[in-house]
Amino acid sequence: MKENKNLKDILYMVGFIVVFLGVIIGLNYALKSTKANNEAQYKVKKYETVLNGIKVGELKDVLKDTDDKIIKEKYEALNVNNKVVAILYEATKDNQYGSITIRVAIDAEGKIIGVEAEVDQSISPDKTKAYVEAYKGSKISSPKADGVSMPSVGISVGTANEIFSAIAESAGIVDDIFTQLFGEGYSFSEVTTITEDTETVKGVKDVLVNDEVKAQVYILEGKALYNTTEGYGSDEEKSIELQLIVEPISTRIIGYYFDMDKYHHTKSYITHVENYLNALIKNNVLAANYSDIEVDAETGGTSSTGSLQPANTVKLVRTLLNNLKNNLGYVFGEEETVNSDAVKTKQEITVGSDKFYLYYLEDEGIYETGNSEEKSIGLYIIINAENKVVSSYVPLDKYHHTKSNAFMKNVYNYINGIIKNKVDVTTISSFEVDSDSGATGSGNPSNSVKLLISMIKDLGTYVGGDE
Repeated sequence: MKENKNLKDILYMVGFIVVFLGVIIGLNYALKSTKANNEAQYKVKKYETVLNGIKVGELKDVLKDTDDKIIKEKYEALNVNNKVVAILYEATKDNQYGSITIRVAIDAEGKIIGVEAEVDQSISPDKTKAYVEAYKGSKISSPKADGVSMPSVGISVGTANEIFSAIAESAGIVDDIFTQLFGEGYSFSEVTTITEDTETVKGVKDVLVNDEVKAQVYILEGKALYNTTEGYGSDEEKSIELQLIVEPISTRIIGYYFDMDKYHHTKSYITHVENYLNALIKNNVLAANYSDIEVDAETGGTSSTGSLQPANTVKLVRTLLNNLKNNLGYVFGEEETVNSDAVKTKQEITVGSDKFYLYYLEDEGIYETGNSEEKSIGLYIIINAENKVVSSYVPLDKYHHTKSNAFMKNVYNYINGIIKNKVDVTTISSFEVDSDSGATGSGNPSNSVKLLISMIKDLGTYVGGDE
């Protein structure tokens, strides 16, 4: 009997332990579940403002190692039917005044559903926040703040735009080349022929923004061997179509576009061609004055080790560019050394009965207010026979002032302003610039724009004394 009692006690004890462990495990599971549910609710609440009223049931973490390191969070927002209704991001980037954290919700097309900015900066935090949050409704790859003034310190907006650029890349929202260059409001003119040799130069069309010609697109087509490897179609020729985007007058190459339905060479090797064309853009090559540059055999880009054999498709592109140059009818004179103040070189360009003059300017100036150190900027400028600016551009390898988007934007705006207004370089001192944008208007220009004005004044003095 005693033994039965002991066995019964042991069974009671085992049962109690099992029940106790079950309660502990169940309680632990419940606590974990509650904690996870609370964390999920917290995450949803964190993005509540940028979701702009969209109901979300769950957030799915989709941040990848390949995403830019400034991106701290990336979620797919799922509704109760498990459908993705938004992509959510949080990203942070520092600058010399502090840091900016941005939370944003975008849809599948990259439209900004909502945006919230935390600006921890010593300068213009409120104006920066208001400006960035006005991006709502625009596209993540090209955000715009319509109707809101830009902060006076543009570097904060530049920091925010770098964050949006990283998010756009992470989301795979990439604008076509024309939108990247000209914004969403561009249009094309009809294609016209420029030469009887339409076998390779098919025609040209203008890129228009508000009825103003911003660029020209030359449509080039050619056929050549696409594979010279023995036994792999080495005798077969195939064609490609290249749309080359150039600035008016100067014909500086600023972009390109391939219709892949008309690209019949091996598509996996297109990187070679893109590298070569990107090298032309980087080196500010003028289509009307094109000459073969050294290329790397593997990439198709520029080579620092000597002249190497380019890829077959790159060879074809070079042929197309040479044909275009020969049909444009530009005649470039010898480059002359000037060295008169900021004016370094001069080159005459003849187009039919018209004459233009390409100058290279370079000088040093203060690049940061409060800092006496001076750095240089180089500038190419083309004027017509009446001394009016028809084209101008800054080679980045000659630009040693601050290269952030905000400051460079001032420079580009000013250059675009003098081109648009066909400013006479001999009267440049009367051309006002806007303190915020660098474009036309009243106010004090940035240090970099002040240096440009000084250089162009030197050109005006040289040209005026040269007449």
